[in-house]
Amino acid sequence: MKSIKTTHVGSLPRPPQMIAKTLRKQAIAKEDFWRYLKVIMERQVQLGISYINNGEMPRLDYVNSTVSRISGFGEKGTAPIPRDLEELPELSSRFGGRNGLITLNPKAPVTLPACSGPLSYTGEASLREELDMMAEVYNELMPSYPESNAGLFFTAPSPGTVALFLENKYYRNYGDYIEALGEVLKREYDIISSYGFHLQVDCPDLAMGRHTRFKNLSDNQFVALIDTNIRVLNQALAAVDPAGCRVHICWGNYPGIRSIRDIWPKKHFQPCRGPECQVHISGSQQPQACTRMERV
Repeated sequence: MKSIKTTHVGSLPRPPQMIAKTLRKQAIAKEDFWRYLKVIMERQVQLGISYINNGEMPRLDYVNSTVSRISGFGEKGTAPIPRDLEELPELSSRFGGRNGLITLNPKAPVTLPACSGPLSYTGEASLREELDMMAEVYNELMPSYPESNAGLFFTAPSPGTVALFLENKYYRNYGDYIEALGEVLKREYDIISSYGFHLQVDCPDLAMGRHTRFKNLSDNQFVALIDTNIRVLNQALAAVDPAGCRVHICWGNYPGIRSIRDIWPKKHFQPCRGPECQVHISGSQQPQACTRMERV
């Protein structure tokens, strides 16, 4: 019988000890990270998952981790506000200040880095440190599980995703901004791919972008923007083997009622097949996405 390949989309629950140290703003030593990674990676192998990762343990979130490796984000901007929460003040008012990539309450905006100058990739050492640690834990772990064929994957945001969350205050227009992002992120994708890991490119820009940063566009205008994002992404993936690459498209994960404002999959399903990779993962576990995929 042919086996069914399994995986997940990246971030996994942190160990209680790690959460406690993070809340107390205590530094986490490398040996502690190693121990946390071994626990989380071994659990994935024990469950029989085909493609595993480090659970994104070393990161607070997947966008700021990558942006920390890019120079040119020297100003501050405001995280986008979902249209559904903007239109429901009685709901959004329940949320106070928070850390994250979107603003839940317009009266308590989340501050994120903003592009203030020419972008340049400066974080190769930081990226390799995270990749090396995951590979080392994997190589130490796998001899104890000779029956497992688990491979490794590593996540990174698409150029459009960075443009979705982080405002442009330097480049002349959106096109120039996303082209610059594509050029610097190409280096990140190439390094990840060189390790032999599967590259997962996270693309909420292709769905969640519709009801957040680009909520004032028409559906047709948003689909045109998707085409631009995918063209730039494909340029950045030019040296990555499609068989070792996948994209993750999602509508966002926050306490809203997005079903009334999400873009319908039938309107952007074909454009979203454009990224040059072998696997496309969509958040069909989300109730509104599941319902709409059935309609497609």
